Amino acid sequence: RSLSIPVLSNGNVRTFAECEESIRITQADGCMSACGLLKYPALFSGKDIPVLQLADEYLELCKKYPVEIHLTRGHMHKMLQEYFRSHTDLREKLNNMRVVSDCDE
Repeated sequence: RSLSIPVLSNGNVRTFAECEESIRITQADGCMSACGLLKYPALFSGKDIPVLQLADEYLELCKKYPVEIHLTRGHMHKMLQEYFRSHTDLREKLNNMRVVSDCDE
C-alpha cells in the first residue's frame, strides 16, 4: 500500500463473488468489469435481479436517453443471450428492431 492513488483490479470479472475475490486478493480499491456488466448490468449490486427486469429498465433508459439502435441491440443481445436460446422468435424481433419503441409491440 505505497500508492496514494486509487488502484482498480481488472480482468474478466463476471460475478459479484469474483469481484469481491479480486479485491481481496489484489487489495485494490475497486474492481472493473466490461463483458460481465454488459451481460448483467446489476453485477456490482450484489443483488439477484432478473435479467428480463434489467432489460426492461435498460430499454426505458434508451427511450429516455436515445442512443444508436445498433448499440441498444448489441447490449440486449449480451443481456439476453441465454434467454434467446429458447426464445428465438424474440431474438429475431430484436434483430429487426429499427427503433427502441419497436420493443413495445
